[in-house]
Amino acid sequence: MPPFHRSRALAAVAAFQLLLACDRPRPLASSGDSCDQCHGGNGSAAPPWSAHGETATTDRGVGAHRAHVDDGPIRSAMSCRECHVVPDHVKDHMTSPDGRAIVTFPPDGLARHAGATPAWEPDYPEGPRCSGVYCHGATMNSGGQHTAPIWTRVDASQITCDSCHGYPPATQFHPQGDVARNCYGCHSATVRPDGTIDVAGGHHVDGKIDAPSGGACNACHAAPPATGAHARHATPPSLEDVAYGSLARLSDVATSGDAYYFGCGHCHPLDAAKHMDGTIEVDLSPAGAPDGSLKARGASGAAWDAAGATCSGVYCHSSGQAAPVYATTPAWTAPPGTLGCGGCHGNPPRYATGGAGAPDANGHIGLAPDNGVLYEWGHFTGLPGPWHSSKHGGGTWGPGEDAAPITCQTCHADTVDPTATGPSGFYWLDTTGDYQLEGGHSAISCAAAGCHGDGDRSPTGKGRVLPLRHVDGAREVAFDRRPDLPDLSFLPQPPDRPTRPYWVTHAATGIVFPTPDIPDAVMDGATLSLRLEGAGYDPATKTCSNVACHLLERQVVWGTPHNGYESCRGCHPF
Repeated sequence: MPPFHRSRALAAVAAFQLLLACDRPRPLASSGDSCDQCHGGNGSAAPPWSAHGETATTDRGVGAHRAHVDDGPIRSAMSCRECHVVPDHVKDHMTSPDGRAIVTFPPDGLARHAGATPAWEPDYPEGPRCSGVYCHGATMNSGGQHTAPIWTRVDASQITCDSCHGYPPATQFHPQGDVARNCYGCHSATVRPDGTIDVAGGHHVDGKIDAPSGGACNACHAAPPATGAHARHATPPSLEDVAYGSLARLSDVATSGDAYYFGCGHCHPLDAAKHMDGTIEVDLSPAGAPDGSLKARGASGAAWDAAGATCSGVYCHSSGQAAPVYATTPAWTAPPGTLGCGGCHGNPPRYATGGAGAPDANGHIGLAPDNGVLYEWGHFTGLPGPWHSSKHGGGTWGPGEDAAPITCQTCHADTVDPTATGPSGFYWLDTTGDYQLEGGHSAISCAAAGCHGDGDRSPTGKGRVLPLRHVDGAREVAFDRRPDLPDLSFLPQPPDRPTRPYWVTHAATGIVFPTPDIPDAVMDGATLSLRLEGAGYDPATKTCSNVACHLLERQVVWGTPHNGYESCRGCHPF
């Protein structure tokens, strides 16, 4: 016999032998060597049309074959190899006592994932079933109702949300209740907004439990929760930036923003296992927080007082120094606006200076003796400067005298809110500052003597800040770079009308302007006009340079106390 005819004969014999092993042989559906010569049809090798000719899903040879090898509502198509050793499949039919395929669950198959021990139980009283399979939630222990599905029950009753796991999963760390049934909120890579499985995404029944990722925290509660002061502490620019235990600040995740954002870890445990465990826990202790984080800068005894609903020992409510002075917070339920600029660090900060450039250096305001009298020095409400009473608003200097205010905006322009201005619309306004120090000679207050708050002038108000650069662990200096002064109604008349943002009338400097020795300063008639475009600050040495307000003092180290005549020579040529 020619070789060609011999090979065809052998193939026919093999096929005939296989058909003899079937008690109800089905007609051959196709030619060649494909699996559907013996079972399956309509382009698939999987029954219906079993090798015994069965077509009903209630028959063991058909059952849920198509539900597994075709894309379904909960998972994409699975390979036959997940349940059978395919190369030995024909041999299994030939050697099986009842002529049926053997279910093997290969060692590397999905059914055995995560330590599952699957078993095929063909004689189970309610019908043949699979038990202990990973695919149906055997390892989850979360309240699934059909973790050992009946093979011949193909009516969708065993692929509901609570078939393989609870709905929601009844585990220690999973939230419960109706809100937890919004699976999309935490598992957006697996579940669509309408609650159906994203089969094409391939993340369901894939050997992994996809834990919630950023953007999911509002599945269980609002983000931020609408209770207490949450919204004043933790309004995220995007839910994708939110993660339990995070110590992020607004400046870590955004380049702007009109609301604070402190990661959950600043006020709650850093351990993710403490999340969704049935207890709402406030943990302010710096223990375990990474060096440099805001939480690590808190006091060792930082704590939440549940009775008074207040926090203590937290860096966010402190003087901001290297060794902070901590303030007790307002009650968590206090109305917005309770905490002003002086609530954490003083307005202005008034701790004693530790010396020039020291970690606790302070040049905002201080006391210096002169002939037995203590005078305030520092950055007052307006020019001309140390040991001079401010000319801002005229004050004791008399009619016709005036000066621009010196506000937080002067040196912290990136931190204050430039829209928080007085009637001029140009100068930042905070009339709550108090420059009177205990034992000092001068009483200076923005709201005193009928200046601010009398109803006819700038109202008493609390200046606002820009959250991006406020309470971020750095004492940032950013000088007011505005070069020009608008034509405001209250400015001195020409030729003494100032042209730059900072100015003082009748400046007795003894210096002829302009001069390269004093950058950014000019004389407009008898008015000294200044701008800070050329000013700089070195945070490593705490040194300000080329600040026009200091005139001849080209460099000044923050916290240098004033000491009489020598200090005068820093600005004036004598």
